[in-house]
Amino acid sequence: MVARTACAAAGLAAGACASPPVDGGARANPPEAPTAVVEMTQTIRFSPDTLRIGAGQTVEWANVSVAIGHTVTALPGRASDDAHVSLPRGAAPFDSGNIPPGGTWRRRFDVPGTYVYYCTPHELAGMVGVIVVAP
Repeated sequence: MVARTACAAAGLAAGACASPPVDGGARANPPEAPTAVVEMTQTIRFSPDTLRIGAGQTVEWANVSVAIGHTVTALPGRASDDAHVSLPRGAAPFDSGNIPPGGTWRRRFDVPGTYVYYCTPHELAGMVGVIVVAP
């Protein structure tokens, strides 16, 4: 209840204060930081397939497929094609696990550079995305 009171006193919804950890303990951005959205589609694509954001921004992947699960994966050495995964120096690998239809997953990007990621079950069908993080 203390956290809820502190959130209310700050004029924030309780959910904005109690964001769950994502990817190695990173937290969702504070409410004033914009969140970019990438949709995972029924046509086996990330939309947009390339997204440009600033360091410290959070990206939310939304599975808008009707009946297909997707992942957001950047695990070097696990991709079928090495060109489908790349991380800037100092950036941690990530994997959302299965995101069911209607589900979402978030990750904050603090390390500038280019991230190439893929959907594990649909990598060979071309479901590959790029996040370019500016300093």
